[in-house]
Amino acid sequence: MPDQTPNLALPWLMPAQAQKHVTVNEALGRLDALVQTSVESRSVSAEPASPTEGQAWLIPAAASGASWAGFDEHDLAYFQDGAWHAVSARTGQLAYIRDENALFVFDGNSWVGLSSLVTALGNLELLGVGTTADASNPFTARLNNALWTARPAGEGGTGDIRLVMNKETGADTASFIFQSGWSGRAEFGLTGADDFSIKLSADGASWADGMVLECDTGQALFPNGLKVGQSGNLLDVFEQGSWTPEVADALTGGNVVTTSARDGRYLRIGNMVHLWITIDGINVASLTSTNTLYVRNLPFACGPEKAQRGIFIPQTKFMKNGDALTGLNLKDESAIVFALQYNAANLSLALVSDITSTGTAIQGQVTYLTGD
Repeated sequence: MPDQTPNLALPWLMPAQAQKHVTVNEALGRLDALVQTSVESRSVSAEPASPTEGQAWLIPAAASGASWAGFDEHDLAYFQDGAWHAVSARTGQLAYIRDENALFVFDGNSWVGLSSLVTALGNLELLGVGTTADASNPFTARLNNALWTARPAGEGGTGDIRLVMNKETGADTASFIFQSGWSGRAEFGLTGADDFSIKLSADGASWADGMVLECDTGQALFPNGLKVGQSGNLLDVFEQGSWTPEVADALTGGNVVTTSARDGRYLRIGNMVHLWITIDGINVASLTSTNTLYVRNLPFACGPEKAQRGIFIPQTKFMKNGDALTGLNLKDESAIVFALQYNAANLSLALVSDITSTGTAIQGQVTYLTGD
């Protein structure tokens, strides 16, 4: 029969053994060191000169001292009854190391941190890194840097990395919020819709959309305008489209020209509007010959500023006397008045009587400023 237990090497009581209390006390002393093992350090190599009763250390390589020099690396050395004792480390043995404030386990070759052996965690309700998590923030981290890196193909990965955030419905939110002093300043993501948006706030309460990317078209919208450079002007409108021009002999009301085709295009940048106009098959028979000629129904009203003149190219014999035709925008109105351009210094309004009566066409461009 062996004289000690196979795992902790505790001495057995032998039959008819004298002074059994010695053996029992030796076993109890060893258990006192091994159960819930707590050691001072695993890096101290010099045997302490004045250890306290019950203190213990893990023996490092090349330990020195009257007793420690005879102990093996990784042994548990403990001071008891005024003397040093050593127990060989066994695979799976746990020890709390005070100067590292961590649990270590002996893996058969060395003492390793218990945390390094944890390879999977599941169904955690709370996780705090450097701080305490709570029900409102089940995952909380207090740190200065964080790194996410892709698992390379050589380690069984793909070399890619993607962070997926999923929301339940289109009306829900999946976003990142950036704060200053615990007050929101910027947010990006899918905020209450499936379009990607970037929102900004000066106080954490009122928010404005800086940019919206439409999910169905991929187009970028700037709801509050676009400014280029620190001192650049705000570009709050950029728009292009079509409109239907109307030729008449009055600013409002009056008679409207009969045409075979009318087409208009526009480009608006800020408060500047550029128009392209094409009118075919003009018949002025229904107009009052002494009235001025207008193009009405502009897509945007003219502003209070004096606008630029637009040059119109009439078809041959559109004007009875062959004069060139120009256009002058009317202040605060959605119309252009036609004028005859004799020369740069002599300009008069075009009357209906100046125009060939039927079958003519006109094409032209004009640029003006809106009042918006």
